[in-house]
Amino acid sequence: MKILKLFFFIALLYTTANAQITKGNWLVGGDANFSSVKNKSETGDEKFNDFRINPNVGYFFMDKISGGLQVNLVFTNTNPGNDSTKASSYGFAPFVRYYFLETDERINIFAEANYSYRIGKTGSSDNINWNGYGFKAGTVLFFNSSVGLEFSINYVDTTRRIDNFNINTIFVGFGFQIHLEKK
Repeated sequence: MKILKLFFFIALLYTTANAQITKGNWLVGGDANFSSVKNKSETGDEKFNDFRINPNVGYFFMDKISGGLQVNLVFTNTNPGNDSTKASSYGFAPFVRYYFLETDERINIFAEANYSYRIGKTGSSDNINWNGYGFKAGTVLFFNSSVGLEFSINYVDTTRRIDNFNINTIFVGFGFQIHLEKK
């Protein structure tokens, strides 16, 4: 079974080898990142450890410019240690991405902006809604004309809607993107 999966992945890489960041092509992939935030307030200090997985799909409506939708899966541990609370949330984030260098460059630089909305739950509590926006910039290294490895610096401003609790986070991320050619 593992050999079949490996064969499928290699076949996918070679069948899409002529596509990249040009109009009419698709972007499929995602990234993962980890952040640790300490919040100081009048009521006490809180620490948040977040692990995020963000699969996405996008479409190049112009050369070097894509728009699409990202799914956000966030796993949070608040105040790690004896008094910890674990939470998870999921949501959606429409995005727009721009690549700065020419379409045939092996290494390229990109910037992305998004708006996100998430729904989460902490233990037995009711659903908690979050919304916010984010920016990221980074470098993508293309292994071939279709598959790229990304490294990015991210900024996210998120607000918990129930009490207007706001978190601003800067973190690094990495991910893969596959650029599929429209046939």
